[in-house]
This record gives sequence, C-alpha cells and structure tokens, in this order.
Amino acid sequence: MNTLQDPGEKASTYLCRLQAALNLAVKRGGAAAEKANRHILKQCCHGCWNTLLSDLYLEEKKSHPPAFSELLLLIRTEEDRQAAKATRMKKHLGSHQQRAMASSHSASFQPESNPLTELKQQVVSLQSQFTMLIRPRRPKGTLSIHQVGQHLNLTLEHQAGNLPTQRQAPSRDLGIVSTVARMVKSPQLAVTIQTPLLSMKKEIN
Repeated sequence: MNTLQDPGEKASTYLCRLQAALNLAVKRGGAAAEKANRHILKQCCHGCWNTLLSDLYLEEKKSHPPAFSELLLLIRTEEDRQAAKATRMKKHLGSHQQRAMASSHSASFQPESNPLTELKQQVVSLQSQFTMLIRPRRPKGTLSIHQVGQHLNLTLEHQAGNLPTQRQAPSRDLGIVSTVARMVKSPQLAVTIQTPLLSMKKEIN
C-alpha cells in the first residue's frame, strides 16, 4: 500500500482513505487483519504531510499502534485545535492590518508641509518688515512733498497775480518761506524752496 496524501486533503480524510484501501487489501488477502493498525499508522506517517503528526508523536507509537478509531479521534482533535488557532490568528492579524490601513489612510489626508512654500512665505514676511523699516516716517502733523508742492504752486500763482499791481516787500517773500517752513517742518527744504521763489520774484520785478 503506497497511498499518499493529496494536496489540500485533511489528515483525517487521508486516514479514512487509508482505512478503506487497507480493508480492501485485507479482503483480497494482501494484508493480515491483526496487523491492520500497524500498517495504517506506518503508512500515515509515511504519506501524510501535515505537521500534526509530529505534534501527536505518532512516530513514537509505531511499536504500540492505537486502534483506527482512536487514531482518527486524535487526528481530528488536533485538526480542530489547529483550525481554531488559525482562525484566531487571522482575526488578530486582520484587525491589526485594518488599524494600520486606517492610520495610514488618515495620515495621507494630512497636508504635508512644503519647504518651498514655507520659504516663500518667510521671504514675503521679511520683505514686508524690511519695507516698513526703510520707509521714511514723516513726523505727525507735517505735510507730504506732494502737498507742499500743491501749496507752493498756489502761493506762487497768487503772488504772480498780485505783482503787476502791487509791489511786495521782501518781508513778504520771507513770510512765504517761513510759512512753508512751518508747513514742512524742515528748514533745509524751506531754503530749497526759497531759491526759485526769490528768482521768480526778481524776474517779475
């Protein structure tokens, strides 16, 4: 008898198939009935690929082989134990894998920090701060250059309109300069404005 276990076949199913083949051999006179248990155990250890044979120490029972019913009960009990263990292992590993996938899935939705974007934001912030530092600050209550220019133009137009009919004293010119100086609160700028004003006044005179 040279029957081997098929792929995917349980050890208990293989043992029952050996029993059927051995019974047929005994009927045909190919094996002695009193040695049937020894033949089944020997062939089971030879043709079964499951590791449960080593777990049941069946090799050590060859000298005193158990009956077929006892051997079948041992193998089925061990099969059930290993199946329950495999089920627990799959359930544990499956839940662990699901948690890992859920964690990675939630992490994928978190926006990743872009070093280039952060650097650009820092550069813009620094440029804004630098602009505020170098921007000239005008004292409170003073006029801007544009406002001074408008006022000066109005003053010159007024003076030019009055010169043909009325001669103005030099103190009038100084009064204009003094007024402009008070407006811009800058003596240097007032002197700068005074030069073209006096030149225009001389040309008109």
